[in-house]
Amino acid sequence: MRLSDEELGSLLVDLESDRAERKESFKGDAPDKVRQAVCALANDLPGHRRAGVVFIGARDVDGQPVGLPITDELLRSLADIRSDGNIQPMPSMSVEKRTICGTDVAVITVLPADAPPVRYKGRTYIRTCLLYTSRCV
Repeated sequence: MRLSDEELGSLLVDLESDRAERKESFKGDAPDKVRQAVCALANDLPGHRRAGVVFIGARDVDGQPVGLPITDELLRSLADIRSDGNIQPMPSMSVEKRTICGTDVAVITVLPADAPPVRYKGRTYIRTCLLYTSRCV
């Protein structure tokens, strides 16, 4: 399930990809949005059959790392997403600290679910990339 540094770097800067989500931190509404993204990546509606990634410590507008300290506490909080009971069935995911573009970021790698739909707090989330926009929704 581990993606190469090159694959992660490509996903980080590909702002049109529906396989990647970026958050500068894990504060404010980010924990809820990250869980929604994990759910959507696990559902893999576009049928990529490849891992999706959530980056913590990178700007959404351009994918550039922001220099967020990637602490053990942050990594534990991210890993708890899998088993805190809010996402059912539990997603197949890993959490790790990676150095991309010379800066540390937290990376959540999510595999497509064997039996979707995966739900967060009872709701199903999906990701699609609209052809007439430059952003994925």
